Amino acid sequence: GALREEGFSPVVIESSAFSLVRAFRERGEGFRPENPAILIHVGETGLSIMVARHGHLHFDYFVSWRDVQCDAQEISLEGFNAAILGNLQRVMNFYNAHWNEPVTEVVVAAPGLEENTIPLIQKTFSIPVRALTLTVNPVISPEWLVAVGSGLRGTMARREDREISLLGIDAQEEYR
Repeated sequence: GALREEGFSPVVIESSAFSLVRAFRERGEGFRPENPAILIHVGETGLSIMVARHGHLHFDYFVSWRDVQCDAQEISLEGFNAAILGNLQRVMNFYNAHWNEPVTEVVVAAPGLEENTIPLIQKTFSIPVRALTLTVNPVISPEWLVAVGSGLRGTMARREDREISLLGIDAQEEYR
């Protein structure tokens, strides 16, 4: 309602996890829909660990940085590492309890922190780990992944948009 009052016509509202998985699915280098993957996104507000199966989001686990830092002023490297490993283990346990096919890789989008995060995960888990890179020109920094995923949805014809929207009605109906 607030958007409409200001003259905007929202067509779709979605979580950042849907946008991230879309960017991975449609422009992710090395993406293979038949391979289940776990995506880790280190963002401004927290850590999101997503399960992508068949090119779609099946599960998203979000941890706020406030929850990681507790009463401290800053998050230490040790605290950051513990948050990554502990929460990734939780998602792996959840995945293994729900699906039989093994996770084939962990894909990391951690702007400025990939050099720390990727080796940390590789050392702890026996699964291939790589940085998320998009096959777009010019090269786009990981800070823009959510925007890229949203933009990719925006290029879709409304009649073909069958993905979830938090508006409560489908995109084609809202657009009409």
